[in-house]
Order: sequence, then C-alpha cells, then structure tokens
Amino acid sequence: MVCHDVVLAPTIFMGFLLTLVQAS
Repeated sequence: MVCHDVVLAPTIFMGFLLTLVQAS
C-alpha cells in the first residue's frame, strides 16, 4: 500500500503541474 502511494503521489502531482502549464 505504501509503495503504491509513493509511486501514485508523484504521478498525480506531475499531472497537476501539467494542468497548470496548459492553463497558463
């Protein structure tokens, strides 16, 4: 569970950053 969160968290964070870049 923890290992899955460690991999999933950065993926969601990167997706969030990409969304901000597209909105800019």
